[in-house]
Amino acid sequence: MDINNYANYHLWAGDKIRAIIEELSKEEFTKELGDYFSHKTIRDLCLHSMGACEFCLALVDDVDPAIFNARYKVLQQQPQQEILQAWKQTDQKYSQLLQSDVSGEILVPPVLGKSFKISKFDFLLQYITHSTYHRGQIIIALKKLEKEVVGTDYLFYMNEITPKE
Repeated sequence: MDINNYANYHLWAGDKIRAIIEELSKEEFTKELGDYFSHKTIRDLCLHSMGACEFCLALVDDVDPAIFNARYKVLQQQPQQEILQAWKQTDQKYSQLLQSDVSGEILVPPVLGKSFKISKFDFLLQYITHSTYHRGQIIIALKKLEKEVVGTDYLFYMNEITPKE
């Protein structure tokens, strides 16, 4: 796997979803999704996706958790366009980080019951799988709103960037 492709794929897939979300009304963006979603609204899913990426960046950069928490509280109060813009900026930083030196280890805080160390590379890849999961939830939510959605699988990305013969 080419990590540069994967980092760029992450941006590409996020941009595809954000482009659809940008067109939602405030009511659609904040509509309750039902019990089968990990978060109550598309807005909440966007905030969580962006917040998880911010959290990941904060751990890699060894940022004080209080600084991360304060920033996240501010972001929770922002309107739709500002949330989407912050999410895009965070994804861009993340993609750049993934394409830089990924050696070393990260101490994962006790979010799963105990702290543990994993390689920085594995830690960064985990966020991409996490965001893929939530993009899938957003796509289902958009379908519930009868919006036209696009495929965001890695193969769709590879097909788009591969020169045609």
